[in-house]
Parts: sequence; C-alpha cells; structure tokens
Amino acid sequence: MTIEDQATIDFLGLSAAGAVVLTISNHLQWEKGTLLKLQKKISAYLSFIESGDIYKSYPEAEGKTIRIHIVSNHQPDAKTEAFIKECCNVVNAAGLELTHEISAQA
Repeated sequence: MTIEDQATIDFLGLSAAGAVVLTISNHLQWEKGTLLKLQKKISAYLSFIESGDIYKSYPEAEGKTIRIHIVSNHQPDAKTEAFIKECCNVVNAAGLELTHEISAQA
C-alpha cells in the first residue's frame, strides 16, 4: 500500500514510546500530482481518526498519542517541504502529530 491507494491506511502500529503511528508510504518523486495525493491521503487518515474508526480497528489506540508519519523515498524540494510543514502545523494544532522522514533505503 502506498500514497496512491487513497482509501487504505498503509501501516498502523505502536511506536517504542507508546504512540499510535499511522504511516503514509510515498515512493513517488515529489511533484504537483504527488502533493495532491499526499493531501488526499492525509485527509483520509484524519477522517479515519476523527470518525473514531481508528478505535474500532485498533482498540489499543484509546488514550494514546496519535501520529501520522510520512515516509518518502525522495528528498522534497523547497515547495514540498513548505507544504509538509504547513500540514504539520494544521495537524498538530488539531491535537495530533504529523512527521516526515526520508527513507534510509532511498
């Protein structure tokens, strides 16, 4: 599962620190179409969380910090970095966490 599959949570698990982590996997180059896919994927994840479906699918999430974690294979350009930073600000303001990293395998 990847950023291209808008209706699916790519990965869901528990971090070593006890946070629930929903991972978005992006293997695509960063370009305009990829940013739109990322925006839609983040929105789908937020809907999954805000609707309470996360607790039905993963009851262990109850009472834990929830983090959406983007893992990409390619270094984002400045425009993409700004977009991701703005997404982080919005998600963090909603009481959740959003993080991004470049895969070590890239």
